[in-house]
Amino acid sequence: MNLKDKVVIISGARQGMGLAIAKRLKKEGALLALNDRVLDDKLKEVCQELNAFAAPGDLSDLKAIPAIVKSVIEKYGKIDAVVAQHAYINMGKFEEQSNEEWWKVVNTNLLGTYVLIRESIEHLKKTKGKVVVTSSYWGLTGWPEASAYASSKAGLISLVKSLGRELAPLGINVNGIAPGVINTPQLEVDAQNLNMSLAQVLEMYAKNIPLARVGTSDEIASVVAFLLDPEQNAMVGQIVNANGGEIRSRA
Repeated sequence: MNLKDKVVIISGARQGMGLAIAKRLKKEGALLALNDRVLDDKLKEVCQELNAFAAPGDLSDLKAIPAIVKSVIEKYGKIDAVVAQHAYINMGKFEEQSNEEWWKVVNTNLLGTYVLIRESIEHLKKTKGKVVVTSSYWGLTGWPEASAYASSKAGLISLVKSLGRELAPLGINVNGIAPGVINTPQLEVDAQNLNMSLAQVLEMYAKNIPLARVGTSDEIASVVAFLLDPEQNAMVGQIVNANGGEIRSRA
């Protein structure tokens, strides 16, 4: 694998899976443009550590996305890959969620990803680039009290399959990942909501996973690195189910 001097935009890069992906791609020689909603101390710290370019901007604000892409071009002069890793989730009963809150989730996850890719297309054509989109296994199964999130992630799966076919003749390789339960800061939120310790939450989730443990961000980063490998072109419009063997529904 050789990503030396490949310019990669990673959204949602300041923590969790996004941060792990950034670290792995840096190790492979990539030049990084790291996006998150705001340029806070954490994003600054990550960019300094990885010698990366900060490209902050809220992807739920569609008017902000062209400026994000433009800043990357001004810095590096090209874009070789886009990793759409960002996500927004707000759990809640279906009948209690407002239209505004439901659409905020969908706009951030689905429409924000669509516009980020669309704004990068002309640059990806020039480099015969790659796109990796992070969906979720909830996009495959659905999930109670997460209708907006699951719907947005299901939409991403269809987006990947559609763009995979449409953009392949242009030399752009598009694939996606549907992670299962991954040990990220979100699990700490789950623990608080369930009034449990993190260890208890990890044990609870592990019971439903054939691998007998939750996944790690580094494992997801390895999948992304594989999909971005210049020698990997056979997979087109595919969704990698990186979930330890778990596919289930609580519905």
